[in-house]
Amino acid sequence: MKTLIMDLKSKGLLPLLDGSTSNEPLNRIIAAKLLGRDYQWLYMGNYYSVMTDVAYLIKTSQTHNAVINLIDKNADIILSARKMSLDEETYADASGVTLIETPIALDAFIFIVNPNNKVNSLTHEQIVDIYTEKITHWNEVGGNDMKIFPFVRNQNSGSQELMESLVMQGIAYG
Repeated sequence: MKTLIMDLKSKGLLPLLDGSTSNEPLNRIIAAKLLGRDYQWLYMGNYYSVMTDVAYLIKTSQTHNAVINLIDKNADIILSARKMSLDEETYADASGVTLIETPIALDAFIFIVNPNNKVNSLTHEQIVDIYTEKITHWNEVGGNDMKIFPFVRNQNSGSQELMESLVMQGIAYG
């Protein structure tokens, strides 16, 4: 079956899937479903992954690059955690491309701490205070006496743009 799939792909008969890194498991499931192939969830020690024999048909170019690939016709379908950004819409318009955005799911954020840290939950306000550096140590929110190093993704990352709109809501980072 793999050879047949490769032959169909080389002839342009299979959709080219691309998307954000966070959507790679969903992209693999969609590819397997489109091609009538099996897939399975596997626990990889500290995360889950989706395994399928058609995983090689999926690109994971991250959100911005996936949108650009779609505009440039290097992808047929992409999965993204956000709508197109203004610069991506401008590029699509300049390229004479009209894209259709269809929401298929809702996103959520999960904030993770080291399992040795005593913090079990944070409020929205505490998360904002961490990212604005009003809170700088875990013991300020019930955890260990250790400095907090909040993770921030790059601009044009779908998850970072959602973080800014859903969590930070216009509040500047510290």
